[in-house]
Amino acid sequence: MIITRLRFQICNYILIILAIIGTASGGFLLYGPYSGFRDWLITTAMTTMTHQYFATWFYDEETITDQPERAICAEIIREKALHALNDEIPHGIAVGIELMKERKGKGSGIIDIDATIICERDSHKGIIIGKQGAMLKKIGTNARFEMERLLDVKVNLKLWVKVKKDWRDSDFLIKNFGYRDED
Repeated sequence: MIITRLRFQICNYILIILAIIGTASGGFLLYGPYSGFRDWLITTAMTTMTHQYFATWFYDEETITDQPERAICAEIIREKALHALNDEIPHGIAVGIELMKERKGKGSGIIDIDATIICERDSHKGIIIGKQGAMLKKIGTNARFEMERLLDVKVNLKLWVKVKKDWRDSDFLIKNFGYRDED
């Protein structure tokens, strides 16, 4: 009888801890009978955790990332290229944003982006461009759609593909594409 009660209490404490963790992460909810004490315990623990871990913000509430829009747009293009190409080429591609500026004029609301997809071999260039440019068009369309959602303006995206042999071996190019911080 005593061992059964002890197991029941341990299970209750585990459920409470899981509920606190799950509620904090938005993962799962606590199922089972509630009591006033359990509600008070969860509320107190959540309040303490919120004040302890979320009291100071490193960035304001509306900041999504600390990366500039250029870097995010380059990564969106790279992501869409890797999704479209599946296993056809290795991950040895990089994207450089050559130009990113808003068009002048009354309420134009259009951003012009010129980007270059860098690959390591001539054969990769042909795969990225695709038959009559179909693959490059697919990559550009998917990337443009996501960039328009992110930037909340129309995007005029122009893509080029260039070959730079063994660019991953060059520290200068890796830093230039933003894959390594400046030392």
